[in-house]
Amino acid sequence: MKTIKGTDYRDYQAIHYWLRKNYGKADKCKNEDCEGISNTYSWSLKKGLGYEYKRENFEMLCRSCHAKLDMTESGKKRISKYHKGRSSRRRNPINCEVCGVIIENGGGRQKYCKDCGKIMARKKEREWVENNREKVRGYKRAYYKKYLSQQETGEQQPSNKSKKGQHE
Repeated sequence: MKTIKGTDYRDYQAIHYWLRKNYGKADKCKNEDCEGISNTYSWSLKKGLGYEYKRENFEMLCRSCHAKLDMTESGKKRISKYHKGRSSRRRNPINCEVCGVIIENGGGRQKYCKDCGKIMARKKEREWVENNREKVRGYKRAYYKKYLSQQETGEQQPSNKSKKGQHE
């Protein structure tokens, strides 16, 4: 079973449920030095106190302040060890292959800016249709065959519209 600061994980969840039920969701940061970076709030255990059903053991903090409060020396070492030798998420900017516009967070397989990407996608689709004309004709034939057989038997094609609000 997982433990958090010497507390069973189920107890941890139960206490946080009790806090939300009796005192509501955390909706502001009580830290006087808060920089106002985050607008996501949570209940945080005050330093040096235990997980007990006592409101005075907890305070409302924003995500940023909560992370700073929970950060210990061992936590800092663990995080720096994890990130050691890894590249950051941000990639070097690249240029669009078509128009040359700089793409800020380029990298991976991205070759085109947003506008050129749409144009190139349409171009590739047209090329595929040209190269696979027989396949496309086969798809169309199969669709029309199915459509005509439904017309002959009097069946209607299912419509994409919702039937809510329609009267018979």
